[in-house]
Amino acid sequence: MSTGRPTRTTRPARQLGTPYKVYDNDISPFRIEVAKRIAALNEAAGLPGDWPVPAADRAKIRTEVGTEFFRADHGREPSRRPRARRRDRQALPPEDQRRWPATT
Repeated sequence: MSTGRPTRTTRPARQLGTPYKVYDNDISPFRIEVAKRIAALNEAAGLPGDWPVPAADRAKIRTEVGTEFFRADHGREPSRRPRARRRDRQALPPEDQRRWPATT
């Protein structure tokens, strides 16, 4: 009769795989910079640094920081052009997709 409790045979089956690893202080430089800028924005407005920021302001800050990080990593401005070309090519029927050059 089953009691619904784990037994010696079911316990190992429940423990398959590796537990998800969590690291202390595993915060990316991007998130740190975004947090600093949000705190600076709040303090400039006379608010506490951890005060909630409107979504539009957060999005603007994330975009600015992301653009700066991209420039630093790649030495150029980010471009939406390759993504637009890929999207346009994928909208075509398969036989016409082969006529377009690959996205560079």
